[in-house]
Amino acid sequence: MKRPAWFIDLSEHSLAHKGIDEKTALKVLRAQGPDTFGVLHEANKVRQRIFGDAVTLCSILNVKSGGCSEDCAFCAQSAKYNTGVAAYPLVPAGRMKAHALKARTWGSHLGLITSGRSVLQGKTFERFLSDVRRIKKTCELHASLGTLTPDAALRLKRAGITTYHHNIETAPSFFSRIIRTHSFTERVDTIRHAKSAGLKVCSGGIVGLGESLEQRVEMAFTLRELAPDRIPLNFLNPIPGTPLGKQPLLAPMEALKIVAMFRLVNPCLDIRICGGRDKVLRELHPLVFFAGASGIMTGDYLTTTGRKPEDDLRMIRDLGLKVRFHG
Repeated sequence: MKRPAWFIDLSEHSLAHKGIDEKTALKVLRAQGPDTFGVLHEANKVRQRIFGDAVTLCSILNVKSGGCSEDCAFCAQSAKYNTGVAAYPLVPAGRMKAHALKARTWGSHLGLITSGRSVLQGKTFERFLSDVRRIKKTCELHASLGTLTPDAALRLKRAGITTYHHNIETAPSFFSRIIRTHSFTERVDTIRHAKSAGLKVCSGGIVGLGESLEQRVEMAFTLRELAPDRIPLNFLNPIPGTPLGKQPLLAPMEALKIVAMFRLVNPCLDIRICGGRDKVLRELHPLVFFAGASGIMTGDYLTTTGRKPEDDLRMIRDLGLKVRFHG
């Protein structure tokens, strides 16, 4: 029987195999009918070969909300849009620690996220570093604080941050349609500064913004070139008051094909499905792992509610999978 174009036999390759090419990736996204399940099957085989039955969990805490000067068209925290999102300064260290303790019980790390172009200067940054030093033994801590400088990256590493999160958001060719207040190059520079400081990098983006199939492939290959340690993949959950507030949700099967494409393009990377997964996938939600995802974000997101961790943990057990614990 002739193998489909997207087939990958990892028994014939090392684990450093780079995955399918751009032409094949586009075929994956265009698959219809029975071919769609063939795509998911191949992506799941790749996931199983590399990650086995283990999946990873991540969780986040919005430690500084609202008032952002940037104009990201999907974001509720931009000061340019009237979304009604709560705005508050850096939360107390006690609140960070409480969430870190919860994350540890779930087998997750905790990502500390701030709104704004950058908080890597002044009293806010100094306090953030002090708080990280106080709670770093609670669980593995990640951070997303906006634009990063080489010096700030080193200081975060020394304070106890292990991973820096900074999404490219979308394909380079679509970026200026979504964000105009800073450039795609600035995003890439931040990723490189984090790597140079010895931080791990978590970088992905959002699909369903109105990008083309070709631009979804472009995004996947841009990430392959940047080589982050993991890829967080979000599905747009339109926020009223933002420019994309009326953008239609992706169809569940379309979203699963996107996950499969990212897996087949980036076979060896930890691909985690984050924002919008419950809204977009609906009843097909558990299939995300069988489309190639190796992890999920659990709990609430930055400004919207997510699934309860206990529900996600039960789903993982029911699927015969297990959580790979973060220290």
